[in-house]
Amino acid sequence: MNFLNLTMVNVYNHTFGSNRKSKQKKIVAGLPGILVAASVLLPDHEGFPKETVEKLIELLDNNKEDANMSENKTLKNLMAAFAGEAEANRKYTAYAKKAAQEGKLNAAKLFRAAADAETLHALKHFEVAGKIGSTADNLKDGIKGETYEYKEMYPDFVKEAEAEGNKAALMSFKFAMKAEEVHAGLYKDALENIDQTEEVFYYLCPVCGNIEKVRPDKCRICGVPGERFIKY
Repeated sequence: MNFLNLTMVNVYNHTFGSNRKSKQKKIVAGLPGILVAASVLLPDHEGFPKETVEKLIELLDNNKEDANMSENKTLKNLMAAFAGEAEANRKYTAYAKKAAQEGKLNAAKLFRAAADAETLHALKHFEVAGKIGSTADNLKDGIKGETYEYKEMYPDFVKEAEAEGNKAALMSFKFAMKAEEVHAGLYKDALENIDQTEEVFYYLCPVCGNIEKVRPDKCRICGVPGERFIKY
């Protein structure tokens, strides 16, 4: 323990008395950074202001807040809330579609409004959690997520659906698995050409989620006619 650290502990002993051990450790651990930032030299005498010590402890705790974000409960709660709100958005969107098919237009409108509200919540939680990076970082994250899905997640799901004889789930998983591989490739292409200024168009298959850069005659995954693809 160097002179400055010993000095700070002595000051704290004089100022706070017996209930000091846990906060002493905080001071010793974080003192060098605080001193550099504040350009403070602490004198070793009993008259050192209690308020100054308390301020230093507060600064230390605040500085640690971001570093501890990945370990604290709030970040976990933000991501759990994000997942829940995102799921609710998709669920209410499906409910709105069903209500519209049944002619329940007021219920359909309510579900659509609620779905949009859940999207607002999800986006804010994701932002506050610090999960939105640069476009390049976000493309890399997209590649990682899509690659995991088509290489690891969906193959296991396909095997289990086959074993259980669930044909509807099997088709849904296979369509998604093949589409995710296409998505990963498109993200890679976008990352490699991130500074390209020429406008690119994308065409979405409304059945399986396949995306093409030109409108195809038919979907290479599910066979849907290309005229049904949605242009972006």
